[in-house]
Amino acid sequence: MTTPPLLIHVGYHKTATTWMQRRLFTPPLGYHPIMEHETVFAHFVRPHMFEYDAAAARAAVAKALAEVPVGLTPVISSEILCGNPTYGSREALGIARRLHDAAPGARILVTIREQVAAIASTYMQYLQRGGEFSAQAFFAEAPEVGWPVFNHAHFRYDRFVAMYADLFGPDQVLVCNQELLMRDHVGFAQRIADFAGQPGPVNQAALNPERTGVSYPEYGAGLLRFINNVRPGPAGPSAMPNLGSAGDLLYRAAGKLLRLDLVRSGFGNRKPVTDYVRKRYAGAFVDSNRALAAMVQPGLPFERYQGLG
Repeated sequence: MTTPPLLIHVGYHKTATTWMQRRLFTPPLGYHPIMEHETVFAHFVRPHMFEYDAAAARAAVAKALAEVPVGLTPVISSEILCGNPTYGSREALGIARRLHDAAPGARILVTIREQVAAIASTYMQYLQRGGEFSAQAFFAEAPEVGWPVFNHAHFRYDRFVAMYADLFGPDQVLVCNQELLMRDHVGFAQRIADFAGQPGPVNQAALNPERTGVSYPEYGAGLLRFINNVRPGPAGPSAMPNLGSAGDLLYRAAGKLLRLDLVRSGFGNRKPVTDYVRKRYAGAFVDSNRALAAMVQPGLPFERYQGLG
């Protein structure tokens, strides 16, 4: 047996990436992760364009590949490779070029999610990272000169997929969506295994469908924003006063409170962020989704996507 080609899973954020990293990309299912998030960040994301060391990145990948057990698929899975959606993921093309330089023969996996749900989850992740903007302010897409902000163009998936297809070749790029995972987790895993060149059916006994990394409920967004006033983070470092670790504990306690059945019953199925995003970006992705559907392999559930339902 030989080692299959490297599989690079580049995101998107909030598309069950944590589940894939913890439940799918494991040795019992035929995979061998070769880099943690920190290593991926150090080699492909953090370096400024004038400080990027292409030789070091290639050497790191080559060294890691040399240590992969025979028969397992080497995999790099990190959603930070698609860029930071809080600021429009403007670095995505540069990261893609760095990956191609380091591993030109790799196979690329792109995971997506219906845009309204993905964008609403992006905002909830922004709050988790200390953000203080309301949904209206966050999605205003009104930057000051020279200051990047959220940009919905990042979620025009056809452009992102085409970028990787241009670099690695159309046959080297696979698109899967979270909707397929929710409908048929075995079929989702099999689709990726086939693309990765693994023989035979997926080991269903080793495939745990339990969800991971679920966001806090949207109806608590106002409370979470209020707590972020005393809880600094990468998306909101100006907390005054700064409660430090106590602020993090308060945030997590609020999240657990919001998930209590008694609280949930009081709010019902309210999703105010999703409702706002649906109105804000009505029709924004119709052309993109139709172009994407023509690019990908058949079999993905696109019923909820704009222009495809």
